[in-house]
Amino acid sequence: MTKKNETSAESAKDWQLLSADVTAILSELKSVALLNEADSVAFVKGFIEAFLNALLNDEPFEKVKIVKLAKRVFRFADLNLLLLQHFAAKMRSMSVVEPNAKPKLAHFFAEFPISAESRDSLLTDSQLKFGKISLDWARHCVYMQKAWLELLQIEFNPKLCRLLFPRFIELVMDHLPNSELFADVLYRTFQIGGFMSVISLGGIFKLIVKRNLDHPNFYAEVYKIMHTNICYSNYAQKFFDLVDLIMSSSHIPTYVVCPFTKKLCRLLLFAPAHCQLPLIQLIKNLFCRHPTVHSVLIDRPQPTTFENDPYDEQELDLQKSRATDSSLWELKAIQWHWHDKVSAKANFVNSNVQDEETSLGWLTADEMFEAILERANTVLATSNGRKGAKFDEEETPMEEEEEGEEAENGDYYPDAIGNCVMENGTGSRRKRKKQRTEWEKGGKRRAESLFSSDQNAF
Repeated sequence: MTKKNETSAESAKDWQLLSADVTAILSELKSVALLNEADSVAFVKGFIEAFLNALLNDEPFEKVKIVKLAKRVFRFADLNLLLLQHFAAKMRSMSVVEPNAKPKLAHFFAEFPISAESRDSLLTDSQLKFGKISLDWARHCVYMQKAWLELLQIEFNPKLCRLLFPRFIELVMDHLPNSELFADVLYRTFQIGGFMSVISLGGIFKLIVKRNLDHPNFYAEVYKIMHTNICYSNYAQKFFDLVDLIMSSSHIPTYVVCPFTKKLCRLLLFAPAHCQLPLIQLIKNLFCRHPTVHSVLIDRPQPTTFENDPYDEQELDLQKSRATDSSLWELKAIQWHWHDKVSAKANFVNSNVQDEETSLGWLTADEMFEAILERANTVLATSNGRKGAKFDEEETPMEEEEEGEEAENGDYYPDAIGNCVMENGTGSRRKRKKQRTEWEKGGKRRAESLFSSDQNAF
């Protein structure tokens, strides 16, 4: 072995430990600019090889350090390219991935820079030329595609999938020259359900729009995963924004739009208030894009109750769901909602279709609670004649009225969880103590009660 090769081997051995601070590693890497072409290229490749060995072995590796290395070291285009190139080759030579390597890979690639904007290089131009390292972005994307193809063949657990797939679909996928190669991976991920179905759905839709991917059952698959529990999940906004995007084409047939509209109306009955407002806006957008649906579903007086509704939401064949034979009695029911903004927004069915579609406009449950609390303080201050009077949100918002005290006819008073309780002069405001977390649960119970008990009112 020559002296030069001995130096390279010793450097690779030292890098295998990777025990130094990230700042020290970065400082030593930057010193390659002072080496000659051969030594600098060998030094960098030795680091890449040692790092991949540490990443793929079964030994534990500090998560924070992996993230720092990904962000600070591999932001350089040449290191970024070399890692992608060597990773794809190394993965093809491996028969099995060690269990402890999977979380390391997931955390690393979840933070691995795309290098689309910053093309800074650690090596000089002469060193790059000597090592035959091209920083052409198109070439870079080819290696990125090969690396992610190998990476996503690994069976990660759902927790690690939640790290990798959002980054791949939202940031990586658009740069790949042949993203349709990932169709099978996305279909398999879609079958997992829950959040992974929502994330992979976005990727599948990209392939349909940008790569003309043929998926004849796409709308049926989206329709199938529309459940009430999504409204109470932390990915509700992502899902319904995606549905709004998927249904944005005006060329979708009526027999597809009608079942989607009916399904959204059913979800509306059980959704929490902070989700009901954007759901109503989504339904309004559908009417704006598809005026014929307005005449089919809204201009029909029957049915008016759940029992008489021919629509079958369990039927996955959109043409057999009988949505086109139904009406939107659910929106009429929502017009009696306890929250005045929700009930007012549902009144659009009484007028003509809006001229322009708008964004869904999301609020969190906490933001809606704060808005209700602020309004309650205003009502309290006005009713007590004391400007600026407030109540603690953890205490009862209203003092219980004296026995027999009458409220003015037609006044509305918010209770502890934000309900507007109408006092008609025969009752009194009751004292309630509710924690903030009970507010959303209470909304769900009221929706279920409305659906099961009060449906005959319409």
